[in-house]
Amino acid sequence: MNIYTDGAYSQSRKRGGYAFVVQEEDKFTKKYYNVINDATNQRTEMLAVISAFRYLLNFKEIPNVTIITDSMYVVGTTTMGWKIGANHDLWNTYFYFYDKLKDKIEFKHVRGHQGIEGNEICDNLAVIASNAIKIGDIQNS
Repeated sequence: MNIYTDGAYSQSRKRGGYAFVVQEEDKFTKKYYNVINDATNQRTEMLAVISAFRYLLNFKEIPNVTIITDSMYVVGTTTMGWKIGANHDLWNTYFYFYDKLKDKIEFKHVRGHQGIEGNEICDNLAVIASNAIKIGDIQNS
């Protein structure tokens, strides 16, 4: 199973969006996206992965998963030992879930806006979420 994650932030609206999509074989089977006010791009990227972690913890038996993201911030901090300089609140939550899943997941970094279908879907959903007026405007599948 692959899970693509992405975040988006609009400085002018001071609103962000984050998303993940699940790919099983060649099909996208789950799409999730949400809006957050007063965020940063890094926070939206982290929230996308945290949301994917929460999704995985609902499985009775957690599958092996590749998390695919265009966020070097997430990949570098998770897999390369980058120091945490900000967003301690989210990193605490992130690593709480990561510790429960780390034997089942691996990370893959991709460059954004390169035509990678799962990444493009996630980016579009995160932008849609960042344009939403409120959380109730989001309909997930």
